Amino acid sequence: MDKENAYNLFSLVFGYQPKPYFIDGETDTPDVPDFNKLGSALYAPNSFEDIVSFAPVRIKHKGREFYLPYSTIALTNKKIIKSTLLTARGGEVHEQIGNQSWKLTIKGIYIEKGSGIPETGINELAEMYNINDSVELINPVADYFLGAESKVILTKISLPDMQGVSDAQAFNIEAIEDSELTLEATNEDV
Repeated sequence: MDKENAYNLFSLVFGYQPKPYFIDGETDTPDVPDFNKLGSALYAPNSFEDIVSFAPVRIKHKGREFYLPYSTIALTNKKIIKSTLLTARGGEVHEQIGNQSWKLTIKGIYIEKGSGIPETGINELAEMYNINDSVELINPVADYFLGAESKVILTKISLPDMQGVSDAQAFNIEAIEDSELTLEATNEDV
């Protein structure tokens, strides 16, 4: 599988194509820093040595780190609003109670040239998904919303049909934020 097919494969499976950055002396990564202001890497290498991914996604748990190649991440959040109807005047009064937990979708593709089936990548996906604990998400975009060293719980994984393509396996992972909360009791609560 060559570089061109790798990026066309993402489009075939997920319906859109992330922009690759080729390092060949002429087309290099854009003139941006290597890390965001919170310290996460903005670029990471992929299985083709002259291509890097923008905003790489990594999962970390108890010293083990999983790099998710050719990946993209989407974050979704919704405010919790309590609405009360006004009967005498008509209309509503809205009160913001808080925010729901962040929901994340990570899409990517493991590619192992000449492997037929990318067993190393599939094994890593299975190992990562079978962790029954929250994991650390490392991503330069998610850091701004979830904070550095943010914890998530992997809730769903799917491996889309590869339509007869060898050497590659796409994945779609869903996760939910698992923030640490501190509950404080006052004398009035006891």
